[in-house]
Amino acid sequence: MELSNHELEQVTRLQEALLNIRLDRTRIRELLAEIAELVGAKAAMGAWLDGGMPILVTHRAGPEIERYFASVFAGVDAEGNIRAKDPLLDEINLTRRRMGSGVYHENALADRETITRATFFQEAFAPAGMHHVIGMTTRLAVGEALFTFGFEGDDDPGFVSGRTENLLRLLLPTFGFGFGAIDRAHRHQERLDKAIAEARVAATVKKLGVDGHQPHRDMAGKSLIRLPLPELLGEEGGQLQVSLNALRIEDLAAALAIRFALSPRQRETAELMLRGFTSREIADELGIRINTARRHCEAVLQRVGVGRRDQLAICSLSELVDG
Repeated sequence: MELSNHELEQVTRLQEALLNIRLDRTRIRELLAEIAELVGAKAAMGAWLDGGMPILVTHRAGPEIERYFASVFAGVDAEGNIRAKDPLLDEINLTRRRMGSGVYHENALADRETITRATFFQEAFAPAGMHHVIGMTTRLAVGEALFTFGFEGDDDPGFVSGRTENLLRLLLPTFGFGFGAIDRAHRHQERLDKAIAEARVAATVKKLGVDGHQPHRDMAGKSLIRLPLPELLGEEGGQLQVSLNALRIEDLAAALAIRFALSPRQRETAELMLRGFTSREIADELGIRINTARRHCEAVLQRVGVGRRDQLAICSLSELVDG
């Protein structure tokens, strides 16, 4: 296949754009339009999952496709396959995902007679102007990303010449890389959110500007440690970092109380001991006799299994972080 200088420039520009693709409807619609022009398609559709829900973007295709897909979407199964209430569409989706990333002519998924009899063709693709389709897809951990291009007649050059498949194969590696990077970032984000939700050390995710600094002074809280997250890009090219907040004495005391089954009074005593209070100061704070305060302190140390108050702090930190 020979390409003109203009076509080579188009392919190169599209490859670069796909490498850095973002889930922005406007930008994806622009990419669909550029690729449709390159392959001579009359219409185009892009589809992917966002938060478990299918997202469709179209170029010169009627609204019937988006309405139909929304009406037949049946969720995602345990293997990460998108399922549809339309039996034939469901079978085609499963087949395509099993085949993996690639460029597929419609006849690789179903014969023409089967397609034209299908409900999805009669109610969605035909009214939307996508009588014949060729697409490229990349398999993701959940679902897939799909760019499909529609052609009109049986003898449409873009549909029958093989040129469309060859051009899409040139774009497929960057298409797969771009959506794969988004997929990995989303999965990292999900694991990060889960870890933060379950953490016993308070943690937050902060957005940084493109220069790596906090965009607002009031966002820069005191932190024990800050870790950059290079795979999770912030909006408008900014960065993200996870910030482990400075440890609180009450959290340390709570960790000890849970681990060593301290009584409410022993927990109060442990917190005051961690704050550096003497036995007399603990007695004054709790309104008890000094001898009683000393007995509470001894009970805390005995339950935790340490002999000195400075060891109590080390033990509490270990419980909070390792627990």
